[in-house]
Amino acid sequence: IRNRAVASAQEILYTAAGGDLPDNVISSKEAIAKMRQIPGYENLTVQSVEMIYGPDGSMWYWGIKTDRGTVTIEAR
Repeated sequence: IRNRAVASAQEILYTAAGGDLPDNVISSKEAIAKMRQIPGYENLTVQSVEMIYGPDGSMWYWGIKTDRGTVTIEAR
C-alpha cells in the first residue's frame, strides 16, 4: 500500500491446515466495531484484519492492524 492505494499485490501460497471455527465467531466487521470502542482507536485506519488462534486452537482472535499497531479482539 502506498498513499492509501494498493501499489502491488501478490498471492502467497498457504499450506497450513488451520482449525475448525466455533459456531459463535463474530464477523470481522463486528471486531472492527469493538476495536473502535477502545479509547484512542475510534478513528484509526484499518490496514488489515486476520483471524488468529492460540497454539491449542481453543481461543480465536481477530488481529486488526492499524497505523498505531495491532489490536486483538476475542472472536467469540
